[in-house]
Amino acid sequence: MEMFLHRIQIKKEKEMKKVLSKASLGIVVMLLMLSFAGSAFAASEADEQIIQPRSENVFFSFPVSGTSGRCTGEALKHSTYTPYWVQFNWSSASNNIILNTVMHNSDHASRGQGKVLEGTSASIASTGTAYYYYHGNLWREFEWDPAVSVSGYFSPDNY
Repeated sequence: MEMFLHRIQIKKEKEMKKVLSKASLGIVVMLLMLSFAGSAFAASEADEQIIQPRSENVFFSFPVSGTSGRCTGEALKHSTYTPYWVQFNWSSASNNIILNTVMHNSDHASRGQGKVLEGTSASIASTGTAYYYYHGNLWREFEWDPAVSVSGYFSPDNY
């Protein structure tokens, strides 16, 4: 009888091991599925964070103290071979100094270059490739011009 009970116990232990191994396999599969699902959700979140093309003006306001330029902010351009425009509203200089402007992408491939006088707008012809990050630079026309604070708008999208 003892032998019989011992065999039943061994048989139950084997069945239990099979059940546990199947359960652990199921748990592993579930964990893998959850990790892949988490990756998919993370990818969709990253897709949402991609910067979309701007359709509004980009405001700038900063000091310009040299001829090397100052970035007006970065935006994504969605049209190609079209002009961009810059509007220079205000400077702290006593005279209307001329600011040079250029738009270029992250490789510093120039898309267009021109000049704008305080209180005016300039539409500047340019070339470019769609879906590149472009930013505008402004700098003083002459080194002897005073350091100024400037403000205005530029449009990277020519809408």
